[in-house]
Amino acid sequence: MDDELRAKYDPTKAMKTIAEIKSKRDGMLEGTLTDRNIAVYNFGNINPQAIRAKLAEMDAMDVRIGSSTDPDGGQIEEKPAEPKMKSTGDGESVADVMKQLKELKKNSVFQNKRHAELERVMNAPVHTRATIRIKFPDNYLLQGEFGGLEKAKAIYEFVTANLYTKERKFTLFKTPPKKVYEGAQLKKSMKELGMVPNQILYFQWADLPETKAEHGPFMDMMSLKEYIKH
Repeated sequence: MDDELRAKYDPTKAMKTIAEIKSKRDGMLEGTLTDRNIAVYNFGNINPQAIRAKLAEMDAMDVRIGSSTDPDGGQIEEKPAEPKMKSTGDGESVADVMKQLKELKKNSVFQNKRHAELERVMNAPVHTRATIRIKFPDNYLLQGEFGGLEKAKAIYEFVTANLYTKERKFTLFKTPPKKVYEGAQLKKSMKELGMVPNQILYFQWADLPETKAEHGPFMDMMSLKEYIKH
């Protein structure tokens, strides 16, 4: 059986399979969402280390749970599956090739970097959205969901709509290292910027060298009060 499976294995076909799976997943990315699924969190006087731990926990949950929505409106966990795709060109489907490679792994016949890459792609959760979390200097956090194909500019529009002072300029950045999203970056999609399935961004006023809690208020809490999580 091992020799038979090895004979069926074609490295070129494996690479083509990987490319097709990635292409299929990219094709599942969502466009502009009508519901941002807003949430507001207040970390209060929690120390910075505890806040970082909480944010890491939230990020880990996003990675485990796919962003696709079921017909009833809830989130579903995307379980690894063999997608039904078009034929590879020689009569075998992509699913057939993946099945063969699974057998090879089980029999310890084929263990190399290409197979490891195929396994990673096959078993990765399917994420079609980006959960963006914006942390403000007063330890409040604004969360919203965006389609993986939406441009980063949509994040700025989302934040602006929820600010107390909407006409004041601001920038968003990630860290470490510090990277400010502005200019040409805002024309790129969430997917292109690596924000799928999630990204934590930090808020700063554009007219200040450093933004602190006392430089608020930041969010329009009266409009957002129904979204505050306790």
